[in-house]
Amino acid sequence: QGAGVRHHHLGGTARGDSVLWRDVRRLAEDPDQPYDERLQSFAKAGFTLAAGIPFDINGYRGIVIYFGNPHGNQEKLRHPANSRFMNSAAQMIGCAAAIQGPTEEIKAFRDHVRYQNWHRMKIK
Repeated sequence: QGAGVRHHHLGGTARGDSVLWRDVRRLAEDPDQPYDERLQSFAKAGFTLAAGIPFDINGYRGIVIYFGNPHGNQEKLRHPANSRFMNSAAQMIGCAAAIQGPTEEIKAFRDHVRYQNWHRMKIK
């Protein structure tokens, strides 16, 4: 399944016109949050602003984490057009991750069919 920081840490949203940005250091230091090694690593590495957007593609669930520049223009970062783009991009990233399993399955199936066809030709 999708990898990443758990959904409750970053407060992802399914709405297309808003994204909830969180302060990574505050989350990492929050005693009410469960300890998460990745979150601690992000905070130690200097990532300070993050947003998590969940995806669910035919039951393949995960979260895409975006990092923002805390010194950048917050109005632009939170603009509805930017939020809609980020939400749509998260779904596309989720699709790319979700297709990996079915791609491996179809490859194995085609290899098996090819083997069966070759085996039948050898018998004749």
